Amino acid sequence: MLAVVVGSLALLAFVLIRLAGEEYARDGRLSTSTSMFGWALYVLHGLTTILTAAAGLWRLDVPAAPAVAMGIVLVLAGLALGAAGAIALGSLGPLLGSEPGRLVTTGVYAVTRHPQTVGWALVLLGAAVIGRSGLALALALGFVVVGALALLAFVLIRLAGEEYARDGRLSTSTSMFGWA
Repeated sequence: MLAVVVGSLALLAFVLIRLAGEEYARDGRLSTSTSMFGWALYVLHGLTTILTAAAGLWRLDVPAAPAVAMGIVLVLAGLALGAAGAIALGSLGPLLGSEPGRLVTTGVYAVTRHPQTVGWALVLLGAAVIGRSGLALALALGFVVVGALALLAFVLIRLAGEEYARDGRLSTSTSMFGWA
């Protein structure tokens, strides 16, 4: 059953990337239905990751107390980073994909190109660490690879064009974390 859920998440992520690409190319923004589909997929993936962590599937041999402490720090850091990124945008429209935004390069965006996505990845990673679940860790890393690196770079190139492409932090996949 779990393999069906994980496979479905991967398939739905592929569909979302295709839809988003077509809509950004045609309209310069996401339709409401595609935006809602994306958010539903985020929620479904997040619940799957958190429930997998809670069940401790593919249990990692790590002491519980340090894992819980580190996991809580990761979750809180992720929530703070995501909130700071959302506030810096000044509107929920760009976050929802329903309106073109401007390229923000100050504040938290001076450190990372995708604070909400990095924040959510930290929340998922924290849940995986708290649950000491190897499968939840794999799901969290899957989110980073598919959701962050593939979709977000594509979307930002479409929205901000040359300004985004000229930014030196685009040069490697680690630009998501501000390391480039």
